[in-house]
Amino acid sequence: MKNKKTYHKPLLALLVLALFGQGCEKASDDEISTLKTKVANVSSAPNITVSTVAEVDSKDHLADVAFNLVDSSIYLASNFSFQGIYKRDSKGMISKFVGSCNNNLSDGVGSAAGLGGGITALSINSSGVLYVTEGGIGRIRKVTPDAVVSTIAFDNANMKGSFQNVLLADGSLLVTVNDRHQIVKVKPDGTITAFAGSGQQGNSDGTVLTAKFWNPVGLVQDTDGTIYVSDDGNSNIRKISPDGNVTTLAGGGEFGFADGVGTTVKFWQIGLMALSPDGYLYVVDRANYRIRRVSKSTGEVITIAGSEYGDKDGSGTEAKFGFINGIKYFDGALYVTDENKLKKISFN
Repeated sequence: MKNKKTYHKPLLALLVLALFGQGCEKASDDEISTLKTKVANVSSAPNITVSTVAEVDSKDHLADVAFNLVDSSIYLASNFSFQGIYKRDSKGMISKFVGSCNNNLSDGVGSAAGLGGGITALSINSSGVLYVTEGGIGRIRKVTPDAVVSTIAFDNANMKGSFQNVLLADGSLLVTVNDRHQIVKVKPDGTITAFAGSGQQGNSDGTVLTAKFWNPVGLVQDTDGTIYVSDDGNSNIRKISPDGNVTTLAGGGEFGFADGVGTTVKFWQIGLMALSPDGYLYVVDRANYRIRRVSKSTGEVITIAGSEYGDKDGSGTEAKFGFINGIKYFDGALYVTDENKLKKISFN
């Protein structure tokens, strides 16, 4: 690993934020000054517009977003003042769906349930059932459309530092676990097994259980079964083929900012990911305050939105983000959670 910057903290700052109410660390002016765009021979960015579509209490910090196709509602996970999930209905009204403003950790219904374990990601199935990662304590929760919260798995020793989850056809979940440097499989009965990664910190490709990751965070699965991982500690994007081989798609292992292809690319604190049907991955690049697009076929990376720390809607790199967490592709657009706001990235 080369040029690891002191700002980088494997996204565990998110979990501290969730559990203890501390603000996010900002890069210094000197560090920000090093993030100037490096020109590379890459594709032009698409014509896009960033707009704010929802906002919750300014004291809250939104961790992720999920879209319910059953009733056209939107779920927003909060892990700061309100520790739970908001629901935005089809008319645009926002209400507290489950959770409370205390550190309650119990199962239950609505506000009687507690999601104070540091929510880091959401996923949802076709019936509107939510799957919630509480990375601060290593727990996976299930939330029904009737606001009933139950625990699927709770293993602080082996699941602490967990982030994005993906629902599989058999009802199991794949989950990135930062602290274990692995992707694990959580079966419906709560059994946890290693799915990818040796469990040792490192940066090496290979077969699925011999390859090494370093603080994996983002996770998506393509329609052909291929899995993509944002490997935060290694500052790269990894690919797990259906036959169980791990390769590096983009990123050269250095922290910074550079668009390009393959190992010429630099990220800085990459987080959750989204997948579009047109062959692209989208990854949150938190410390660069940008959204990056990754070609699945070539490993080419370009910046589509964001430029520096701030809060500004606008076109492409004129837009400014604060601390981006969640990202989803839905109905032809990207949606990101940025501090206490949900922002839409429209492709014009």
